[in-house]
Amino acid sequence: MKFRTAHCFTCASHRSTALMATLPLLLVPPLSGCHANRAISQPSTASPVSSTSITSTENEFCKEGARYRDDSSWTFPSYLPALNGDICITQRLASNDKKTTLVARYEDSSKEPRWAINLTPQAADYGYTESGPDADSAQEQAHDLLASHTAGYATVSPNGKYISLVLRPPETTTEYHPHSQETPFKPADQRTTVVVLDAVSGKLVRTAGVSGLVLGQALTSDSLAVETADAYYPAGAGKGRISVFSLTDTTSSPTSFNTSLWLAGSGKSTLLLSSQPVHLHDSTTTSTVTQVDLHGKHLASFTNSSEILLGGWIRRCTYLPDEDRIRWEIVDTNSGTVYDETTEIASMHRVATGPGLVMSEVVINDKGYREAGAPRFWLSAADDGHRHTENLEQFKDNKDE
Repeated sequence: MKFRTAHCFTCASHRSTALMATLPLLLVPPLSGCHANRAISQPSTASPVSSTSITSTENEFCKEGARYRDDSSWTFPSYLPALNGDICITQRLASNDKKTTLVARYEDSSKEPRWAINLTPQAADYGYTESGPDADSAQEQAHDLLASHTAGYATVSPNGKYISLVLRPPETTTEYHPHSQETPFKPADQRTTVVVLDAVSGKLVRTAGVSGLVLGQALTSDSLAVETADAYYPAGAGKGRISVFSLTDTTSSPTSFNTSLWLAGSGKSTLLLSSQPVHLHDSTTTSTVTQVDLHGKHLASFTNSSEILLGGWIRRCTYLPDEDRIRWEIVDTNSGTVYDETTEIASMHRVATGPGLVMSEVVINDKGYREAGAPRFWLSAADDGHRHTENLEQFKDNKDE
């Protein structure tokens, strides 16, 4: 596979028309009298996880998806890098015409999956053409918020041992419409379940219930963090809060702290909060990313951040007026190491431990754009951040796919 990058030659502050079109949806709650009757959803007590078999069509879909797992333009978390394997996530239609979510682990894309499970209700992977009870739900209105690898409806821990998925809020009834079902429209009334799975065995590790609209979720190497709010934003009336659930002591109560920032990613033991939603991070915008511990204590700030990468890396672009150029660099928030992308370029890639980066030489193509050439070393999100030069041939093979 040829490595692709989202680099541009300016750090312009403008956003694309498509992105701007989503902002009113996120920042201004729609007014509708038909949703005045409050109904609070209650997650089911039944286990959302069950073992399943996989169809040949689903198997082929997952194998095809493996081709795009390292493509930076493929933003939806439908294929995640795990410890010694890949996790495929896709919708499926059950016999009762209700959608569920298939999660399968592949250790060799040419073979059958190691395991496959079914999630009910399905993951919160909302599309743009929803119908039925989810069409006007609060979570569906904010579907863009969960469309990222680092804080979206599905994500993976830096050590590749855990995956977590946000499930769709359950349908409810109201006292005025006892026979009709709908998902609560008022964000504060929403109750949502997040499941954490062992990425190697597929077993359920922890089920977490949260209140309010889910703005994002992230995994450290031993904890799940979920941000919720009473509105479509965390600041002010949104009353943003982050709940943290231990994955080593799964019977312990969660801890929480308030925040006006957006949960945008995580490192091995820290969380990354942003001044703007993670889905608005791209090469044409920059924001300030704040690193905090699991209790909300400030650890560091990273200005001019244009992209947050799975595993705890941040891409920054800074204009240097004296040199009249843009300096691109990768910051490892786990170790503090900074990599200059002037002569090297970073690409997301699955490594043996899960999320990783490959640093390659910069090549200018015939259109004048920067591309990744021969790989020089790779990095793992699971270790101390040192450079790996072993087995570089595995990344060379992917260049021309």
